[in-house]
Amino acid sequence: MFCQYCGKKIEAGSRFCSGCGHELRSINNEDTVVLARPSLDQVKQEEGSEHTTTQQQVPAKGKSIWLLPLATAVLVAVVLGGYYAYEQYINRLVEQDRVQAENLALQGDLDKAEKLISNALNKRPRHKTLQADLAYVREGQEVQSELNEAWEHTKQQQFNQALSLIEQAEKKVSGKEGDFYKYLSQLINDKKAAVNIMQVKQEMNNKNSIEELAALLTKISSFKVKEAQEVAKVIKTKICQLIYTKANELLKKKDFAGALALVQQGLGYDSENQQLLSFQKTIEQQKAAFEQNEQMILEQAQLAAARENAINHTQAVEVLKCDGSVTAQGDFRVWGTVRNVATRPIYMVEIYYTVYDAAGNALTTDSTYVYPNYLNPRDQGSFDNTSYGLWQGNRVKINRITWYLR
Repeated sequence: MFCQYCGKKIEAGSRFCSGCGHELRSINNEDTVVLARPSLDQVKQEEGSEHTTTQQQVPAKGKSIWLLPLATAVLVAVVLGGYYAYEQYINRLVEQDRVQAENLALQGDLDKAEKLISNALNKRPRHKTLQADLAYVREGQEVQSELNEAWEHTKQQQFNQALSLIEQAEKKVSGKEGDFYKYLSQLINDKKAAVNIMQVKQEMNNKNSIEELAALLTKISSFKVKEAQEVAKVIKTKICQLIYTKANELLKKKDFAGALALVQQGLGYDSENQQLLSFQKTIEQQKAAFEQNEQMILEQAQLAAARENAINHTQAVEVLKCDGSVTAQGDFRVWGTVRNVATRPIYMVEIYYTVYDAAGNALTTDSTYVYPNYLNPRDQGSFDNTSYGLWQGNRVKINRITWYLR
């Protein structure tokens, strides 16, 4: 046996430890020696039966040593296992929040993403990825704020201020990689396109020269969105109309080379413009006729026709349809069809008309040519012209029609 106080070996039958002096008592069912403080009667009783006690000493000493450490180890293992399981559970929650926050950020819901990341950081304050994600999201919120402010300036037609804010946002994401910055870059590009489109739409109503409109067309063509393409189409139509008008003036002066050059310029903007394509053929025909002295023949033919058939000069054109309306861009469009009711071919049919408002007040007068340029007897032709910025227009009236006889 060994003393539990000092560990000294004890002789069998001893009541006191020779090392520390503590009284001892043996318990048969515990395999160990325990300290006790018996009463005086118990001491006397034990003294009277010393040889009996000696026979009842606990024979084993090893089991009493390893039971307590084993129990402690088991308890520690259970605690550590529970703690580990809890930590793993928290890690799973944090990772779920992080993934959800990333998805929300890529969908543009940065406020919810920021809240999720902040909550996750409360659970794992030293999580490096969460700290980086939070910085990204907050930078994205700054970009969103600048873009929203830019759009408010745009609605007030303060385009320079709006584009300046967008430029600041561009600098924040410049040179940075990753899906989130790709999303922010796309967001910035879309907003930049929208602002430029609004600016071009506002400016093009005040531009009446080919050069000015061409500059706007170059600007708007850099944006590959549907609305930009629609605005570009309107600008092309306006450029072609201006070129048609100028080329027609040159044709009247017999400047065939200048007229053809202008038409070619216009087709460079819109290669499928039917009005210019038809007018190009007209110019080429006129040029060939002029080079072959056809102009003199045509003039003589016109004089002869005037003497021979007055109706061909005064009633050669029948108006089948003439109508006008305001376009979505606030312009007034005039269109219609005519028929050659003369007995001879006619060409260069020009329609002169007046546009009136709803009250019957004349707003403007203008003219346009019928295409195709050459009409045989009973052939039909069309005319189409636009008066830009004439949103007050309500109806159109043809004043007169001129033409040349073949």
